[in-house]
Amino acid sequence: MLFLSLSLLLLLVLLLPPSSPLSLPLGSRVCIFGGTGGVGQLVAGQLCSRGYRVRVVARDEGKARDALSPVQEQDMLEFESLDLLRATERELSAVMGGCEALLIATGTTAFPTVKWKGGNTPKEIDELATKRILDAIPLAAQGLSKVVLCTSIGTTRTKEMPFLILNLFKVLECKRAAEVALKAAALEKNAFSYAVVRPGRLVGGPYTALDLATLFKLEAKGAGAGVKVERGDGLVGDCSRNRLAGVIVGAICEKDCRNVEFSIIDDARGDAEVDWKGLVE
Repeated sequence: MLFLSLSLLLLLVLLLPPSSPLSLPLGSRVCIFGGTGGVGQLVAGQLCSRGYRVRVVARDEGKARDALSPVQEQDMLEFESLDLLRATERELSAVMGGCEALLIATGTTAFPTVKWKGGNTPKEIDELATKRILDAIPLAAQGLSKVVLCTSIGTTRTKEMPFLILNLFKVLECKRAAEVALKAAALEKNAFSYAVVRPGRLVGGPYTALDLATLFKLEAKGAGAGVKVERGDGLVGDCSRNRLAGVIVGAICEKDCRNVEFSIIDDARGDAEVDWKGLVE
């Protein structure tokens, strides 16, 4: 009788699906600020293809729908219209309601361009808008388990070249202030974990930024190349938007990616997958 019971137990274990390495269950809803940018578009598409629902928050819903029209799983997309520069805390909280994870991938140009029109400066977009989003989380925090912020390499190296030039209009300082605010919010609220992702110079499409990489349509080197991911802010190099999007999706979904800051660049000798447990430890 005991042997029969043990046999049935073993059979049950074998029939059960393997435990998932994901902390975010399939079907969960991810809110994206900055979903119409090149990286945001790719992240939204990859999340939908994996089986996650994506809520894209954008100033212009029509433009957002057009930008994300290539996503095959259109039924997994939701859109909310909101101007980050003028939104109230209640409005910000409302668009995050019901979401289990949050990606902040907003940004503007490092130097004055037409994108600064209407007050879309690094101070307003990269720093203050992010802080407003974080301040609104307490009202929407129920169920929110992960917040991922995409910034840039060089946020802690503004006195070094080439970041000294990139930071002439304080874009890296503003991004750094947002990073600090995210860590403080996670510690204070003790309701969610965080990840700060610092990519190198973005290359490859979609080309939505106004920079030299877009002007000259710089592509990633080597379609099959991997990535180099390192804790902190010590890397220098280019980073393809597509590879970055895949790493951000992992940062959102993987259970081992918790409370960590890391940089990422393309590396022909790098890994195809990120060792999340090793990165955090």
